[in-house]
Amino acid sequence: MQPTFSPTALSSGAGKSSLLQVLLRLRPIESGSIMVLGSDAGSMGLRELRNHFAVVPQQPVLFYGTLRENLDPWGRASDEQLAATLQVRV
Repeated sequence: MQPTFSPTALSSGAGKSSLLQVLLRLRPIESGSIMVLGSDAGSMGLRELRNHFAVVPQQPVLFYGTLRENLDPWGRASDEQLAATLQVRV
């Protein structure tokens, strides 16, 4: 299965942190469900669930390795997919 990249770049106070906390199951889902690639996130193992997400911090940070290695540490995405993800969306 090819990885899917859906960057989320929203304004301050839009709920990005809350969304991430629920997606990574750091905070319980109060109602409803979240589907990740057709599977209920609540029934997935934490490792499996968290392998579907990546976070790029807003503050500049120096990482070890290349930009590609940091964006896709498991090497699952093509160069074209990463390039499309990095495009600025306005």
